[in-house]
Amino acid sequence: MKLNAVSALVAILFTLAMLARGTQTALAAEPMLLADVEQLYPIPQGGRGGGVASMGSARMERLDAAVSPDGRPMLLLAGEQAPVQGAWWFPRHLPMTPQHALIGDARGKIVLEIESAQPVQTRVAVQWRVDGESGEWVSSDPLSLSPSAPVRVSLGIPSLKPGANINGLLLSFDKPGEYRIRRLSIAREGRVLVDPIDPAALRLSPGVKISGSAAPGVEQVTLQFTPDSEKASVVERQASVREGRFELAISANELQPAVAYMVAAKPVDSGEEFSPAQRLFVYPPLTGKSCPPVKRVGPDLVREGKRFGFVGANYTRFLLGLSRRTDYEMVARDVVEMKSFGVRVARVSMDFGMIQPALGVLPDSPEYAQVMRKHNMDPDFVDNLDYFVALAGEMGIYTVIDWHGMATDPYRYFLGGVEQDRGTGKPGTAAAYLAPSPTERGEFDLANPMHVEALLNSHRWAARHFKGNPNVLGIEVPFNEPHTKFMAVEANWRRIVDLCARAIAEEDPEMMTFSLGPSWSHNNLLASVTWLPPDRVTGAAPHFYQANGPVPLRPDAKTMREPWLARESEGTFGWAFTAVMMPFSAVDYPIYNGETGAHGAEMVLPDRSFVEAASILIEAQLVQEYASGMIGRLEWTMWGNKGGFIPLVDVYHKLFNRFAPVYEAGPIDRQHADILFVQHPEAVPSTNGYNHACIPFAKAVLDLHLKHVHYMTDDQVRYIGAAEMPVGIEQVVETAESLKYKAIIVDKRNLDPKTSAILQSTGVPTLWLDNAEELTADRLAEFLDSVGVPSDRKTPRELQLIEGTEHLIVYRRLDGGSNPTRAYPMLNRTGKFELLDESGRSVFSGTVQDLRNTGLEIDLPLWRSAIYRIVSR
Repeated sequence: MKLNAVSALVAILFTLAMLARGTQTALAAEPMLLADVEQLYPIPQGGRGGGVASMGSARMERLDAAVSPDGRPMLLLAGEQAPVQGAWWFPRHLPMTPQHALIGDARGKIVLEIESAQPVQTRVAVQWRVDGESGEWVSSDPLSLSPSAPVRVSLGIPSLKPGANINGLLLSFDKPGEYRIRRLSIAREGRVLVDPIDPAALRLSPGVKISGSAAPGVEQVTLQFTPDSEKASVVERQASVREGRFELAISANELQPAVAYMVAAKPVDSGEEFSPAQRLFVYPPLTGKSCPPVKRVGPDLVREGKRFGFVGANYTRFLLGLSRRTDYEMVARDVVEMKSFGVRVARVSMDFGMIQPALGVLPDSPEYAQVMRKHNMDPDFVDNLDYFVALAGEMGIYTVIDWHGMATDPYRYFLGGVEQDRGTGKPGTAAAYLAPSPTERGEFDLANPMHVEALLNSHRWAARHFKGNPNVLGIEVPFNEPHTKFMAVEANWRRIVDLCARAIAEEDPEMMTFSLGPSWSHNNLLASVTWLPPDRVTGAAPHFYQANGPVPLRPDAKTMREPWLARESEGTFGWAFTAVMMPFSAVDYPIYNGETGAHGAEMVLPDRSFVEAASILIEAQLVQEYASGMIGRLEWTMWGNKGGFIPLVDVYHKLFNRFAPVYEAGPIDRQHADILFVQHPEAVPSTNGYNHACIPFAKAVLDLHLKHVHYMTDDQVRYIGAAEMPVGIEQVVETAESLKYKAIIVDKRNLDPKTSAILQSTGVPTLWLDNAEELTADRLAEFLDSVGVPSDRKTPRELQLIEGTEHLIVYRRLDGGSNPTRAYPMLNRTGKFELLDESGRSVFSGTVQDLRNTGLEIDLPLWRSAIYRIVSR
């Protein structure tokens, strides 16, 4: 053996012997003989997490980089009396197991990097906190600590009783002082060690170099990449060792995106265990690809010359935690998951205090980072948001910006507050400049000019920041679910919406805006939120949940957690959504459902499991939103939530992927209709923000399987159907050209005489009803037959038929019919075509008349659907 190799081996053996006792070493001089098995602090992306607790008279604080005095994270443990003790606690949902803690592994170590505010000679000791009891202490030799450079200390792993639960790790110094723990990890010794890998390596570059050290005599190593997902495979590569070091270049394309790999090494062809692993997360490459631009054309959104529709979801991570600590890895995993669901649009919810932590202080302000740190928020918040928008665009997913909260709560955690301080009288630390005081929560008050200014500032910034970015579909105005008394006044709502849309247009005239109405955004009564929207907005994004429609409550509703959602199931699934959307049937702007889905499933279907009830509700929404002419829909999800999201992942994957192609092929045509229903909206008193008068029309339309129809209120008829012109000294009212229908049905209750006169002057055959409640499917069918408008009395009423651009959907909306049965769709097609079921099997071939004659066999469980692709031949 060469002399230099012998010397190196002696040095390594000496160091190993010292480490076995527990030693200190200067960071710069320590050979790389320990590799982290798990870094506890600073908490890495995807790490276990944890917190601190003071003990005795000592004080222990966790000061992450955003709030640390020198911008570097630390655990601060200080006390004027010895011993100075504190605890690092493990979260209950991610406990530390004996396997994680390397209990009984002779090569296992607990590693700390420590400084002190003043020079001090001390010892540090550690023990597990186990089920509220103390365990074995493991102590270091005397340490010389100072503020000049951290000292690395490696201690043996304290023993643990079999079956004990580890709650935390206790730290103790035997001399008073202020100690700064810069790093805390569990590590392991080995002959081959992989260097720590920068967590951002594959986010900032398409490739990374994996490096490490090897003991003398090791000439080649095997590197093993073990994924944390069953969808990815283990990858192995080999690298040569030169002068005790090895290096391997690997690109993101060689690994599975959005997967974390544990990278370990061992000598080639040896029987040794692999070294402790270092973590490598594979960020999907950013190539600069973006979504095709989308523009509004009448009631549609158009992309690449085709009408565009989408299945999407709400994304809540930026609202619920990424303001305190950015997490690019979490975002990457979520975006890849969205793509696997078939999501095409994501509504990103934020509190505008996150991008405006003080009035007028925005991310392009010099003081933004300082103010964010002052309120315990991460200044990289916007960079994390930009990463989401860019990566989502790479995946073909558009972003919609939603202001979901305002700076009104001094204790709001996600704006930098401490919830536990609420009610104590202690001033809150959150960014809450719109609150009445540092100890009071306020309401967002748009009668207050300062509140209006803050809202408009946020909209201007979003429009300016994302100007010309095709990945951003638009911005919602004025903000999420307005519901104050001030905003319930139609004139106030119109003015605020117009101010917001104008502020956006001043920064980016091409940015689309989508309005949210008052009454928690589920009002279908006001002219301003139905047929007469503010001129500047592109479209509307109401929040219509299947479980919250114009349907009677269940008899046991008051026993439910949310009684307002406990609606009778027959109406909920049978006709409610058609009635909700009737006032929007004739409007000429795009509409998508901004929040929808599983919310309320337990109340509507309390006799079903949560997953089954949610699946039924989501499927019903997907069918009936499309049937109503919506261009898209966004599932409300608390993304990643263990109670409401994780159990439904398979449901989302299945249902979203079934319906995404239907929506993307294009929404149904809302512009053209043969039939017009006219009514005063208060012919029946409204409740809960809903028009109840149109329910009989909705039921009749569904019973007869009518194609898209138009519904207008009497003031809408007068607004678009009357041409008032001065002729000489008289005012003459003539009928406009806009009321071109083949049949009109009118409910005369409360109808304005001018409306009656306009309708009579059209010359269109009209069925006049004294009371729409008396309308039956048979009576309507007889009238339509008499004027040559087809209806379908062959298909059972319990089925709902929807003809889309390229698909036919059949949905079993009611109970009580026979099964299997036959449907006789009246499709708007020419020539021969085929119907392919969801397995790709042909179930029909022929013409429209052939299908009308022979029908299509349908065997569907209650509240479930079948999708058939229409292929021309």
